[in-house]
Amino acid sequence: LIPGLTDELRLFRPKAKMLRSAAMLAMKMKNSAVLVFTRSGDLAAKLGALRPNGAPLFAFTDVDGLHRRLRLIWGIEPFMMDFSDDPELTIQNAIEKLKEESWVEIGDQLVTVTNVLASGKIVESIQLREVD
Repeated sequence: LIPGLTDELRLFRPKAKMLRSAAMLAMKMKNSAVLVFTRSGDLAAKLGALRPNGAPLFAFTDVDGLHRRLRLIWGIEPFMMDFSDDPELTIQNAIEKLKEESWVEIGDQLVTVTNVLASGKIVESIQLREVD
């Protein structure tokens, strides 16, 4: 398959558009994957629908029933994990889990769509992290 994203999926909300940007970034980089955190499954479903060729898609949730439903979404590899009140700690724990289960290795790039705390406010972000 030629790397690309489906153009058929219409995205309206800013976070969904961020997800498309994250998928495009991951596709253009070597040894990269997209990492999302979800309690509703919406982001993971949109990510799977975008069909980013060549980039593994990892979705973390702390909702048991959702974890099982995520298995049905094309291209998504779901993980069950407790979330911390600190988004940074949640990201670090997810990366550690991916390393422990041999999904990623040192030097891989992870395009992460998540929330961060900035001056006491929650801000949506796309982050690029190298596995160390």
